[in-house]
Amino acid sequence: MINYFRRNQPAFILFIVFYCFLVIFGHHLQFFKNQSNIVFDKSILLSFFFNNSLSLRVSPSGYTFIIFFSLLITGFYLVRICINSFIIQNRAQFPALFLIAITAFALKSTVLSTAMIGSFFLLITLSRLISSMENPNINYRYVDGGMLIAIGSFFYFNIIFFLPFLWIAQSTLRKQNIREILFSVIGVIVPYIYLFTFAFLFDYDLNSLLNQIINAFNYPAHFTLSWLMIACISVYGIFFFIASFYAIMKFPSRKIRTRKLFQLLFYLFVVTLTIFFVVPSAGFEIFFVISIPLSVLFSIYFAECEAYFFNEILFDILVLSPIVFSYLGFIID
Repeated sequence: MINYFRRNQPAFILFIVFYCFLVIFGHHLQFFKNQSNIVFDKSILLSFFFNNSLSLRVSPSGYTFIIFFSLLITGFYLVRICINSFIIQNRAQFPALFLIAITAFALKSTVLSTAMIGSFFLLITLSRLISSMENPNINYRYVDGGMLIAIGSFFYFNIIFFLPFLWIAQSTLRKQNIREILFSVIGVIVPYIYLFTFAFLFDYDLNSLLNQIINAFNYPAHFTLSWLMIACISVYGIFFFIASFYAIMKFPSRKIRTRKLFQLLFYLFVVTLTIFFVVPSAGFEIFFVISIPLSVLFSIYFAECEAYFFNEILFDILVLSPIVFSYLGFIID
């Protein structure tokens, strides 16, 4: 199957679309069984300005289709980044497949999480950072990166804590320049100035808006770990070490540009884990972010490894685990 997907990109794309439908439909069934909540309470923009009225206008089926198309767009956008930046040596669609598979674990208790929107803004930020390598002069794309992180935090506030990632990226991809670091800080501040200005001009309560921001940070994340979730995540955890070892072995033979991009994705993974363990409001929704570096890491392995029986079994297990998690979880819960 690995070689078949490598050679037949149109068939691979159709398989990803069908796979995404299977995963999302399983969680759609869980919504009707458990009446899961729409997570808007951590969103500054949706919770404050719309007062959750948006959730009353869209049916559960509507949310399912929103998630379906959002995951496909995010997944194929990640594929585009990998192809354009030559992170993966061939034009494989593996990043989209694994992004959908990993984010399936974040959809356990919610039909729609605003973390999905915030992670997409972070993905666009990653694309802007990578493109900054092409210009040796002072680069204003770090202003764009700061603004994208701020806008993403309007939907999922924990995205704001990825600001240090911009500073790490600047020192990794380019010669360290204090002005570009300041550009990223300015980029974060500007959207919040517009947010408070808009609230002031339209007579919104500024204290309520400020409290909403504070609550978005202090709101504790509640999640439960079933034996099924632990088993499926453990499978991905074991393969993480296998893929990491493979990437480390291949690292010295890569070009300097590719090695820098590997480092950037590693730092994104570390920053995401740090936020998960340190920030009170960061729960399993952070899987929407951590799926970005993990999807690329897994894709590097399967895009380049020999299609031995062992690798075929690994691939099948990784692909089937989210499906089992979606439907078996529906039956057990």
